[in-house]
Amino acid sequence: CKTIQMPGEPGSFTNDDGRTMVPIRFVADQLGAETDWENSTRTVTVKKDNKHIHFRVGEKKATVNGIEHDLD
Repeated sequence: CKTIQMPGEPGSFTNDDGRTMVPIRFVADQLGAETDWENSTRTVTVKKDNKHIHFRVGEKKATVNGIEHDLD
């Protein structure tokens, strides 16, 4: 991964596929959403209004309001 400096942030990363990875909490906060982290399961929950998104680090799926979606 290569570090890319973002204004006011420690950095983000580009993975081996050339995708830029950013901290989800940074993005969610800017959109007015709430984020939760469950360390034991490595699960992220993002909530805003009536949307709830859940995903686990390293998995290629996410659940949005109870409906599972594949990630590429």
